[in-house]
Amino acid sequence: MYEAHISDNFNIDGVYIYISDKQGHDRKILHLSSEGFGQSWEHVDPAVAFTNPTMRLNGEAARALLVALTRHYDGAPDVHQVRNDLLHERQRRELLEDKALELLDRTVKR
Repeated sequence: MYEAHISDNFNIDGVYIYISDKQGHDRKILHLSSEGFGQSWEHVDPAVAFTNPTMRLNGEAARALLVALTRHYDGAPDVHQVRNDLLHERQRRELLEDKALELLDRTVKR
């Protein structure tokens, strides 16, 4: 099962990003080649406190990656937009429910 973990990297005002593959008690960390065309998996010894991350990104680059991934997977890059969309859908649903109850009430009264 693939997992992603992010931890602070205060040296570059950014983050470490770890992408791992966990199979039972065995865990491997993904490493990308410096050219960006290849990848390899490194077995992680649970007794070792630190292992090299998959990526090191400064804060600005990490936020840009977040926005791009969110947009790619059909999410709104702005949490406020998500909230507005939910509120709009709620109002639409409530209006539909009111109309259905009015119709039901008229049918029962006849």
